[in-house]
Amino acid sequence: YDIDNIAKIIINIDHHKNNKKFGDLNIVEFSPSTGYLLYKMAIYFNVSISKQMAEYLFISLAWDTNYFSNNFTNAECFTIASHLISLGAIPSRVYNNLFCYKKRNDLEIQKYLINNIKTYNDIYYITVPYDLQIDSIDVFNFISYINNLSNIRYFILFIQIDDTHYEIKTNNNSNLFNYLKSKYEELYKIKISKSFEQDILKVLKDFDNY
Repeated sequence: YDIDNIAKIIINIDHHKNNKKFGDLNIVEFSPSTGYLLYKMAIYFNVSISKQMAEYLFISLAWDTNYFSNNFTNAECFTIASHLISLGAIPSRVYNNLFCYKKRNDLEIQKYLINNIKTYNDIYYITVPYDLQIDSIDVFNFISYINNLSNIRYFILFIQIDDTHYEIKTNNNSNLFNYLKSKYEELYKIKISKSFEQDILKVLKDFDNY
């Protein structure tokens, strides 16, 4: 969509440090989630948070922190979550709807991912073609599975988005994540320079050398 043609004023609220600040008003601050920022804004402006608002903010906080388990989860996340629960957010409902959802082809996707784990020296990785139709829930569930395997230190999931772009997901290894973030402006939509396979090999070689 051409945002400029459907909105007179664009308010851009985001928690990613690489945000392009495209809005007329930009509220951009690197933090655990956008819900985290919205909560702090609500408190600052003394906005009354309804039960429904509390659950929506809890959803944002839970999703972006992988249910309070990733490297960006800080102590304040739990303080905010506690307050949102006291206002009516239901953690079990949020968790079940976000992370326990199962699709008809869930087993086939998990089977594909497990059977296609490869290694490059100490790096474990999987290449996912765009026709597999993997979604964010599949990715979260599999990364959670990988994080529970103590023998895997470095893990990279390469997901082809289309013919020209791919995405990178990693396990909870801060060295690997920080390295990749330093190499690419964003890990969501990386432009393929040569071919998907050649780009993957270059990422693996570069990190191995690092």
